[in-house]
Amino acid sequence: MNRLLRKKSENCQDYSLKESFSQGAADCGIMQAEPGSPEERFSPAQRDLADSTALPGRIRTDDGKGKNMTWDVHFVKVTGSTNTDVLQAGLQGAPEGFTVVAEEQKAGRGRMNRSWFSPPGAGLYASVLVRPRISIGEAGLLSFCAANAMRAAIAEAGLETVRIKWPNDLVAGGKKICGILSSCRTQEGRLDFAVIGLGVNLGPGSYPEELKDRAGCLAEMGVTPDREDLLYQYLRHLDRQLRDLEEGGAEVLAELKDHCVTLGREVLVSGGTELRGTAVDIGKSGELILRTEDGTRMPVLAGDVSVRGIMGYA
Repeated sequence: MNRLLRKKSENCQDYSLKESFSQGAADCGIMQAEPGSPEERFSPAQRDLADSTALPGRIRTDDGKGKNMTWDVHFVKVTGSTNTDVLQAGLQGAPEGFTVVAEEQKAGRGRMNRSWFSPPGAGLYASVLVRPRISIGEAGLLSFCAANAMRAAIAEAGLETVRIKWPNDLVAGGKKICGILSSCRTQEGRLDFAVIGLGVNLGPGSYPEELKDRAGCLAEMGVTPDREDLLYQYLRHLDRQLRDLEEGGAEVLAELKDHCVTLGREVLVSGGTELRGTAVDIGKSGELILRTEDGTRMPVLAGDVSVRGIMGYA
């Protein structure tokens, strides 16, 4: 990671995260931030950022439409959760593009409050702060922006068989190689900012041995991208995805559908009422459309979705 982040930019500001938790964090359908004690609120990475001991760098990307995005990247060796770090930075006023990348996470999180295995040096663990000009109702599409962006970045690294499992996983060879978690903060009925985090399994040891039938890594697929390069390509594609979303999101959804492994397959939705059917479409707000056995089309907004033939679901 150090080639891009080696030199501290004179224009790169560190944000103090020592103030108390600000109120107003709201669930955008994926994650809810909760206040806690000072020890719980601020991870080692946040204290590093506040004390200027992290290694910041600046990455600029072009969205392909004449607009440039600046990503202030802070690399830390160990943190609790990069999503928590960036969420706290957002609550303290950090601008769009604030990014934390960790070598290791001690409390990495996935959807539905699951833990995300994040051992040192085995993956890419990163979270970004974005302030897109979209409605609260469109915020659920942010995870798809990230999924499209990382799928494209991995394809450029040499693995073109990666597909997106609705709503927030990347899979290859039937195994999960990347998870995505988005959260948002609303204020006075509008989207204030969103945090998009992801973890990519890069090499050996990046997932627990007991999950070997469901999880995989890029190295096992014959691809060993440089983490810096993968991060840069991801941010470049994410920049374009976010601008497309601001323009209505049609291109985001079209790309998602082109590469979604869920569509056309039998799925099981759990996490409340169990529902079985065939995934036939993805709606404008990102909802999965199922066709049940009696021909009824049912929208699925959230839940744990198992796809037949993927990640061990037979």
